[in-house]
Amino acid sequence: MRWRARTVVKLQMRLRTRRPQLKRDPLGSTDCTGTMLARTITLALSLATASAHGQAKRPGPSPEKTVQQLFHALDAKDWLAAVRFIHPRALASFRAEQLRDAGEWRFHPMMLDSSLSPPVRAYFDSMQVRLRKGGNPSLAMFGGVPSTVSLARIPPDQLLALYWQTRDPKPQNYDRGIAPRSERAVLGAVIGSDTLAYVVYRETWAAPGSTLSPELYVIEVRRDHGVWRCMLNRDIGTGSWAMIATPADST
Repeated sequence: MRWRARTVVKLQMRLRTRRPQLKRDPLGSTDCTGTMLARTITLALSLATASAHGQAKRPGPSPEKTVQQLFHALDAKDWLAAVRFIHPRALASFRAEQLRDAGEWRFHPMMLDSSLSPPVRAYFDSMQVRLRKGGNPSLAMFGGVPSTVSLARIPPDQLLALYWQTRDPKPQNYDRGIAPRSERAVLGAVIGSDTLAYVVYRETWAAPGSTLSPELYVIEVRRDHGVWRCMLNRDIGTGSWAMIATPADST
């Protein structure tokens, strides 16, 4: 019988790929679960901090919006709220100007012409009596503060708020007990730079039975620590309401 070599059949079997078993954390810790939890918490806190930091850098109200908020506070007669929209430099300048004017005031009697008729002289004499009795007109603009020393003790923001409150038209000073009303409308803004803008607005005074012609104003708005603040102009600064806030019985 002839000898035959054995037939050897090699079966190709694919080996199963196994995931490597991590016996030890790469950083040397044996507690993988605790390490991953700590990393997750750290990452969450980092994201929360970055989100809060991004929100803090969001821009505040625009120059137009800032001026509108100022006008809304003035319309509501919330003087202290309105002052918060005024630039600190404007407050300091306003205070310095008022203290200077109040300190420089002196009563000077009028030199009357001897040729004046008795009725005319009597009129001027009575006027001088009223002026002397009224005292320092700069103090009268602040609710009758008794002295320049008292005026100097008032902080800048409260001083402007007191000025607005005193100059606000009072109904009892006008016919039929109706005070005139101011309406301001913001028209637009010109951006000068990242820290300076000019806002244009229109103001209209309405009184019983009449409406004055609208007047245009420009108010300067500057950044203060990243927030827009208003400077003072002749509308909301010195001389505000002076044209129309005169009592009806003053002659």
